[in-house]
Amino acid sequence: METSGGGQENHSASRAYAKYLPLCDALLSGNWETADGLFRNEEECEAIISFSGETALHVAVQSGRANVFVGKLVGMMRPQALALKDSHGLTALHNCAMVGNTEAARIMLRRYPDLLYVTTDSHGGILAVITAAMYCQKETLVYLIHESQPNVHNTPFQGKQGIDLLFETIGSQFFGEYSLSLT
Repeated sequence: METSGGGQENHSASRAYAKYLPLCDALLSGNWETADGLFRNEEECEAIISFSGETALHVAVQSGRANVFVGKLVGMMRPQALALKDSHGLTALHNCAMVGNTEAARIMLRRYPDLLYVTTDSHGGILAVITAAMYCQKETLVYLIHESQPNVHNTPFQGKQGIDLLFETIGSQFFGEYSLSLT
């Protein structure tokens, strides 16, 4: 027996997200033709489609099989919308860094280069490049290091971000190979 309105809210949320199940299935399976047909405007591209606050872009980059769709989706979105965060405070670029989807990272950064400097909402604010080091995604780490600029706000080469990048790169055992990239 429900004593609060929480059950009703969860039921409403379940119904709201249920309409996105075909989209999630298409994204995770790499069926971009089906996924592409489910979007008609910018607002739909930027909608939250899961309980964890993910957008279609968050889901698509995680699969690694939907990069053609990622390109189309990114082209339909406002550049700043690429910085939308899920309920964990992660952008889709952070998801790329976690799973090593370097191609999707390239697509997103061509559209919105400042995405490199967006931090998470938790753990003191972590950049995607640091996330790549944390998850031992060497190719993505190297790409994000090379795309990063030294003289911008939240650069991964100075201050707390620089310390975190150094620490995580050593922890991932990539520091010896890529120490020249960090200078």
